Amino acid sequence: MPHSSGGGSHGGGSHGGHGGGGGGSSRHISHVRFPNSVRYRYYHKGEERFFYSEPNFKPWSPANLLLILFYLPFFFAGGFIIKDGFKKSFPKDIDINTQIMDEANILESTYTLSKAMDAFGEKTGISPAFLTINESEWAGQYDTLESYAYNRYLTEFPDEMHWLIVYSVPTDGINWSWEGMQGNDTDPILTTEITDKFNSDLQSMLENNNYTVESAVSSAFSHISEIVKKPSLLSQILPGFFFIGFSCFHAFFMMGLYRIKYRHCEPAPEEPQSFGYNDTPNRSTSTIPEYVSQQSNPNFNKQPAQPSYQNPFEQPAQTDDEPEMESIDLFSSSANSLSEPSMPTEPTIAQATVTCRYCGTSYESYHNQCPNCGVATTYNT
Repeated sequence: MPHSSGGGSHGGGSHGGHGGGGGGSSRHISHVRFPNSVRYRYYHKGEERFFYSEPNFKPWSPANLLLILFYLPFFFAGGFIIKDGFKKSFPKDIDINTQIMDEANILESTYTLSKAMDAFGEKTGISPAFLTINESEWAGQYDTLESYAYNRYLTEFPDEMHWLIVYSVPTDGINWSWEGMQGNDTDPILTTEITDKFNSDLQSMLENNNYTVESAVSSAFSHISEIVKKPSLLSQILPGFFFIGFSCFHAFFMMGLYRIKYRHCEPAPEEPQSFGYNDTPNRSTSTIPEYVSQQSNPNFNKQPAQPSYQNPFEQPAQTDDEPEMESIDLFSSSANSLSEPSMPTEPTIAQATVTCRYCGTSYESYHNQCPNCGVATTYNT
């Protein structure tokens, strides 16, 4: 259906047109545990894999494909846009029919006007038409000149590739007005930018006394003929492909196609609790963390034995397990005659006994760890 391309009036300025008429949420799936999640197992290419989801997770079902019926109208709409784009870019042979209808009998010469309108039609493929009419012919039957131009378009033209300009001659000779009406198929060429340019030029020249009506209209057509151009094929069909692509993207998630690989999943046992960096403690390579051993060791609260001496200058008594070092009497007769005593090349170091603070086992300090529970000696000193 045609629609307004804009218009104007004496003292009221120009105005633009009104535009043309147009011809399930997914479930949470994660590879990381989250609150209240359940661990599931599935096989992909023979490899066991895991994921986390809600406790009531439902695997993908072929019944989800029935949602494609909802998207079929969108696919057809996108296909229609693509087809229409090819039709507009490669139209059938259309005769450009320029019409000048001076029903108000005010035009002195139509030669310049007809030449400018023909040039516009040859460049764009749009058939322009110019109509003059007395205000008394429409004012009593239509509320606005736009309504009259709309009905006159439908009466005169059988297609949507015409552009009608109606000029109303005022009864008082002062308050003239005009209105443009364009077919829907002209929208890709007669864009808002082009029609706004035409409206502004025509309005300013009609208000200028140096222009007649026919010279103002012909100049306005000549100006836009220099800047107007046909849209490319890509610009015509790209919206259709975008529409179909977006519909496919939306359908992919709504039908849950990304969950097809989970269709044979099953609940899986939870992962074992981790002890530090390794899943299971190794007595030979790792130690039991303090926060674990404190709860399980019944002798944790027992304090290690304190030395019996209180005087810091007294030497601690040696235990039976510690070997005593042999003392050397420098003044005895058995002492050699050297001025300085010779020291042993490899002195014997006393070995202390360590009590494990976790299991209470006593062992010699040269051991790296408790032979009973495997706790490192450094934790017991």
